[in-house]
Amino acid sequence: MLPDAPEHAGYIFDRWDGDPTNVTENRTITACYWMIGDVNHDGEITTYDALLIMRYALGLETEGNELIMDFNGDGCVDSLDALLVLRRSIGAGITVSASTVVRSRKTA
Repeated sequence: MLPDAPEHAGYIFDRWDGDPTNVTENRTITACYWMIGDVNHDGEITTYDALLIMRYALGLETEGNELIMDFNGDGCVDSLDALLVLRRSIGAGITVSASTVVRSRKTA
């Protein structure tokens, strides 16, 4: 049985990396996370991420992880999320609150 994933401000738990079955010796199982706002998963929050969020909010894109795009954690992806990600990408002092990390994607 795997433990609950540790929470990290600004990140969403994705999955455990490693095989937790048939453990007969020490084994490393790593918790993998997604950065909130990093829509294209390149490890950075950039203006391109803001563009992807805006396209999704306008209905021009239909695929995407809403947990990652919902930057302010209000339960919907909209132009405010795109604006906040844009401001964060240019260093305008936007941070993600620790309360955001309570949202997680369930895995089997």
